[in-house]
Amino acid sequence: EVGEEGEEEEGEEGEDGEEAGEGGETTPADPVRPEHYQPTKEERRKHKEAAHQWMRVLRDSNQNKMPPSTEQDALESIYWEDCFGDEYFFRMFADPVCTSLWLRKLQDEQVVSISDLLAVITEEEEDAGVAGDKPAQNGGMKCYLEDGSTIGYWKPCYGSGSGGTSESYKGEILASLLDRLSGFYRTCAVGASHFESGQLYDLADDLAARSHEDERFKIDTVLRHCSDGDGAGAEGAMVGWAPFPVERFTHTDQKEGRFFDFWKMDQETIDGLKNTVYDVDASSTEEELRLALENVAFFLINLIEGYPPKSSHNCYVMHPRHGTSDGPFLYVDNDRTSWRHSPTAEKWHISPDNGVCQVCRFPKSVIDRIYTLYDDESRDKGETLSLLLLDLTNDMYPELPNGPLMIADNVTFLDANIQWVMDCVDRCVQQYGADTVIIKEPWLREYDFQEHYRTLEKRLLEDIDYAVEKLQPSTRAKLAVQVRQKDTAAHTQYQQMMVWKKQRSVHSGEEMVEADARRLQQALRNGNVRLASDML
Repeated sequence: EVGEEGEEEEGEEGEDGEEAGEGGETTPADPVRPEHYQPTKEERRKHKEAAHQWMRVLRDSNQNKMPPSTEQDALESIYWEDCFGDEYFFRMFADPVCTSLWLRKLQDEQVVSISDLLAVITEEEEDAGVAGDKPAQNGGMKCYLEDGSTIGYWKPCYGSGSGGTSESYKGEILASLLDRLSGFYRTCAVGASHFESGQLYDLADDLAARSHEDERFKIDTVLRHCSDGDGAGAEGAMVGWAPFPVERFTHTDQKEGRFFDFWKMDQETIDGLKNTVYDVDASSTEEELRLALENVAFFLINLIEGYPPKSSHNCYVMHPRHGTSDGPFLYVDNDRTSWRHSPTAEKWHISPDNGVCQVCRFPKSVIDRIYTLYDDESRDKGETLSLLLLDLTNDMYPELPNGPLMIADNVTFLDANIQWVMDCVDRCVQQYGADTVIIKEPWLREYDFQEHYRTLEKRLLEDIDYAVEKLQPSTRAKLAVQVRQKDTAAHTQYQQMMVWKKQRSVHSGEEMVEADARRLQQALRNGNVRLASDML
């Protein structure tokens, strides 16, 4: 060791801290670890590409104002069905095209009916004894969209500026965009959706015919407290309905062994978890890693978004469509996401030795994305996570009636939250090493959506070729019946064209000549559905 004068102190044989043991062997020194964790160059490249791809896809989804069910490209309808029917938990969240189509539906598809309409009860009214269906009530309604399968939940209020309500629809939109850019992939798609007052009352009247309640009064409260300012309508967040069954952890017995609240955790519990649940490494089972990493990720996202108390009452887990086993957590009810006044750790008194920073196990994909978006290059280019989010919100929603989603001042506090996470990870890495602390999630898949899109396009064109050139009339008739019997497929332009072609062949016995088949194929490639329909 180096003494005060910079001289090496000699160890004395037989005393504690001796340099040489028996046989003159030196005691191995602790490994020298870097001060800061850093993903590899290739990992950083991939995460930068992913973040910028999400920027492009999310921007584009807001430019195209036609939902997939009326889009003139049949491939998008097929792609949407492929997304929604996928049994893989993360497909709807991690595939950029799935999220884009989901977002377009939520923002642009017509709402045909509603249920579960809530009135708005402000904090002042609640203090005065006005009762609602739940303690904090900020309005909302479950919305059924025109395509017959997509469901959303509309949340209209926007915080203290709307008569003293405690939540803001802007937080829902911010949380969904942040989820994609940061690579958590556990928040449903959310878009801004505006209703005129007349449309709200029409939907309420339709609901009242079924519920036999005063639904108009509830709309009155929404327009009184959460309107655009003139009472003519209201903006809100249209939150996508989860594509899998979900369970909310509301009782202690539900949480036992499944959910750990790192926001309020005593040292005894932390020590117990370190020796049990968090005694995991890359060789542990997927179920062991899921339990450990999901709980850490849930704490981190709540801290980054600015509202850790949510973890004590608002945690959801997804289940398979045909099973009861626990899947990933789902981040629901994010309307208190905000970066105002102070960093999360300061506001909610979260110490640097929080339990997450003691169990020291983190999901690699999320940590790598965060560190990538705060490396020297990203800082120098102004492409940190916070600045990308600020640019994205301004591009997607430049003129919301209740003001912008995010302003420059918010960047400071979001950056401070991210820095808390990075400091926590760095301390763990210095103590245990990156290979122990940063664990790759075995359930992750990388989506090359362009390759997937090309596969679907090839399948579509092959199906057309097959129908045009290969089938005998009897087989065409059989397939036409099968197509008509597929309830979800009957709504897409692609299935309609197939039915028309097969019916024509059955009735006339005619075959399309080779030149016509090529023209049809080219029309489909170009997305010219009208020409293809006329040809058929």
